[in-house]
Amino acid sequence: MRIALISILVFVMANAIAQRKKNVVVGDQSAINYEQGKNAYDKDDYENAITYFEKALAVNASNEDALYYLGISFRLTEKYQKAIDAFQQLEKINPNYYSWFYYELGTSYLELKKFNESIQAYDKFDSKFPTTASNTIDHHKAKYRIRYAKEQLVLQNSKIIIKNPVRLSDKINSKYDDYAPVVDPTGTKLYFTSRRLGGISQEDPTSEKGDEDIFYIEKINGAWSEPKLMPEPINTDGNEGIDFISADGQLIGFTSSRDGGIGSSDIYLSTLEGMQWSTQVNIGNVVNSDVWDSNSTISYDGN
Repeated sequence: MRIALISILVFVMANAIAQRKKNVVVGDQSAINYEQGKNAYDKDDYENAITYFEKALAVNASNEDALYYLGISFRLTEKYQKAIDAFQQLEKINPNYYSWFYYELGTSYLELKKFNESIQAYDKFDSKFPTTASNTIDHHKAKYRIRYAKEQLVLQNSKIIIKNPVRLSDKINSKYDDYAPVVDPTGTKLYFTSRRLGGISQEDPTSEKGDEDIFYIEKINGAWSEPKLMPEPINTDGNEGIDFISADGQLIGFTSSRDGGIGSSDIYLSTLEGMQWSTQVNIGNVVNSDVWDSNSTISYDGN
């Protein structure tokens, strides 16, 4: 009797285990494909993720999670219209799903320059996304993008004509990297960053390129002069790059990776005293960090 009972229990347990294995194989195939897609997504393998999410949706077109991550995967691989289609389907099924998808939808529309649709999506995000302190920056980003889209619509309907760019002469542009031009308020001086040889550090003439230094050109009698090297202490034997010049022309901001900085690259300021730029001032550790800080700008009111 005892042996018979044990045999029955073993048989029942074996059947139960077999049934569980069977359910894994032929059970919720949509969920299985979704999990495989999510694993690929978490590894930044978006193309494979798309394949699995689409398989999940082929089995269950209402798989909300699969639609959400499919839309993001499409957006990250620059398939913006497909991303929009996925997010629109998700909105039809559940408009109250995790509202970040409205932000992703707005971004996809923005990339396709569909500004009205982008504004509507970002508005929905802003109204639905939780207003916790940690989410404040996301709300600010959405509002900024709404404003950007609105301004783009104004520009589209305006009659502004932008002329084709004109390349400056070879005496200004060199065979080395020349970039980040900044014009002073009078339009008579143009500062730029260059990696040409002949900077403060006096590189070996056989070097492929020099350190970054700040140069400027002046407009004299309607023509630009040859580049001039900004003197020390603005330029050093480290790397310097021009960032901005204030609207009154009395303040410049630049980036430098030099000894005595707070991090690997810091933002510095210098004011014009008479005809000379003052000793540079590190903007300080409230702004500069222990890593790379660069490319600062300043508002027109100087604040």
